Amino acid sequence: MTIILIMIIERKQCRELKSTGGWIFIYGRRKTGKTFLVRECSGFDDYYFVTRDRTIIDNEGNAISGETLQSLLRRVSDRTVVIDEFQRLGQTFLDFLHYLPQSGRVLILSSTLWLSKRLLSSRSPILGKFKEFNISLIDIDDVILSIKGSNRFRLESSVIMREPLAIQFYEKGVTDSLDLTTNIIIGSANTIPSLIGEIFSEEERHLSATYEAILSAVASRHYVSSEISSILYARKLIRKDDPSLIQPYLNNMLKLGLVRRLKVYGKNRFQYRVSSPLMSLFYYLNEKYGIAERDVTPIEIRTEIRELMPFLVEDEVRSRIAGILGMEEQIIESVNADGVFLRFSKPQAILEVKWRERVDIHEVEKNLGGFNVKKKILFVPDRKGLTSNVLDIWDVNDLLGK
Repeated sequence: MTIILIMIIERKQCRELKSTGGWIFIYGRRKTGKTFLVRECSGFDDYYFVTRDRTIIDNEGNAISGETLQSLLRRVSDRTVVIDEFQRLGQTFLDFLHYLPQSGRVLILSSTLWLSKRLLSSRSPILGKFKEFNISLIDIDDVILSIKGSNRFRLESSVIMREPLAIQFYEKGVTDSLDLTTNIIIGSANTIPSLIGEIFSEEERHLSATYEAILSAVASRHYVSSEISSILYARKLIRKDDPSLIQPYLNNMLKLGLVRRLKVYGKNRFQYRVSSPLMSLFYYLNEKYGIAERDVTPIEIRTEIRELMPFLVEDEVRSRIAGILGMEEQIIESVNADGVFLRFSKPQAILEVKWRERVDIHEVEKNLGGFNVKKKILFVPDRKGLTSNVLDIWDVNDLLGK
């Protein structure tokens, strides 16, 4: 495939970084655009990159010693200094930062997510000296703003391109989100599994089969821990079918941002979702077709992508609306609704997503009629021509803020 255009998406985090002063610890998983964001948005004076063999490279490509870097940091004054992959300098450098008086603006970056979490723990030598700045997936409204085309194309493409590694596959003039998503999946089939292996520490890496099995189970819409544990037990990854045995794995994955947890409304249980829609789609397709181990054709996976896309859209829409409303999102089961939004544990709004061209307004009004909430939201691709005295009708443009 010929890449015609590399899309540049303006992220809100760029503005946030520009306005954040002092010492900042920037962290996140690989391939989330940390280096690009910092280079574009930090206004740095000096940029140092630490290679795997601990060589320190300055702005002009020259190697400097650790002693020189420490000397420069002692005189940082009113300059902004960036140290990329700082953790490679080891414990001695962390101790140096701990005792170094704070002056100027120092940004340290790490793409080793498990180590980043460790450095934010209570025993870290740099705890309290640096403001935390987590760079993860791109906010969906930032992506929507950068894409032209129909509402359906904009949202479906944005769901997948929240993952920065997918942006390189975007071509100017493309109008079919299924074609685009298929190309992204095939083009990144070798990259996504490698990201998982790098997230965990050396001690945990031998457990990567268990983590990947959990991702595959959740991506395949086994959302509750009892279903996930049954799948892992059948694969002989845990010693018995007991949800408590997978809870440490799920907690670790929550901490690292691989999955997110949603409370089931009115029930004492949770559902899990893979945080990255692209990763979710990949693991679903890998479970079914083994796309990480063999070449697949677009025809093989296109139908599967079409069938799964509404579920990915539903999750993204519910999460985004919760952010706009400033409320907690919860899953609602056994009724024709796709989410409920609460403030101080009290339901305030209900949501139904109809990701189709034709919508029966009266049917939706009936479905949501039994809920005693202030706001009943119907989300559709395009609300033009749709009216209701009962429903608050939203479409893709409303995800940019109402």
